[in-house]
Amino acid sequence: MAKKYGNGGYLYEGDELMKMQSDQEWVCRNWIPRTGRTLLIAQSKVGKTKLAVFIADKVARGEDVFNFDTEKGVVLYAALERWNDFREKLRDATGGKVPSNLKTLEYTEPLVLDSDDDKGFNILKQVIFDVKPVLVILDSKFRTTAKGDNDEPATIIWTNRINKLIKDCDCAFLILHHVPKTKYKQLVDRAAGTSYLSRWADVIIGMKRADEKDKRNPDRILEFVSNSGYEPDDITVEITDVGIVETIIDPLQLLQTAKVLDAVDLLKNALQKDCKLKPSKTIRELSKLHKISERTFWEAWKYVKP
Repeated sequence: MAKKYGNGGYLYEGDELMKMQSDQEWVCRNWIPRTGRTLLIAQSKVGKTKLAVFIADKVARGEDVFNFDTEKGVVLYAALERWNDFREKLRDATGGKVPSNLKTLEYTEPLVLDSDDDKGFNILKQVIFDVKPVLVILDSKFRTTAKGDNDEPATIIWTNRINKLIKDCDCAFLILHHVPKTKYKQLVDRAAGTSYLSRWADVIIGMKRADEKDKRNPDRILEFVSNSGYEPDDITVEITDVGIVETIIDPLQLLQTAKVLDAVDLLKNALQKDCKLKPSKTIRELSKLHKISERTFWEAWKYVKP
């Protein structure tokens, strides 16, 4: 058995370390390590909350996030700012049917984790103990800090408390963090890892608007940085009013999710019953019946039409 020193030091003998299980377990493969720390960073109004709510819904249902499998379990979403905006995005992501595994904590005051006062930490810990989630989503880090990222001692207190919550509660954390353009580059620099926060995280998902000159015209780009030996592929994603669509490597390869995927299945079923159906009439009827917008059905029609 390894001998423990202090809070995080272990001494291994011989090949003891080599015998330890090396396969990483994931709440969401390549994105969120089991009992790990993932940062989702972007400038303001890029779509962090929309993507995080989408992930929360998929993990709660045990469904893939794009083509990455998930561990089905309870998700605790700490919505700490813009509650009306959050509720609208939650309604969009779930179609108004929020899974029972998705729990939401709305807190009207900052849930401070980087001060000497333990109040915020104890409240969050109690909620996590009550809910027993596999994943906790903090939206956003800004609402859990009193001193900001530039105060490294306060950042160390903050990270130590997140570490303690992960250890005591056996869960993973996805933390939304809005950063200015200059700091974004610092955090998502594969070579540097120059900030304390970037060295602390297991995986960083950097989210930015794509270059408007790009002929493929993707709406958003996710840039991955892993500190745990895994290098997920960068992904381009489109975040629209309809839902989230993403492409991996091939910009023309469309992996549909959420309502678009549902619309594809419904249209396929309709075509099996009547291969000569009139799309306009069918889409109108299906839209009313299933409460999915006609726009979504027309998007899906491009991939199922005879």
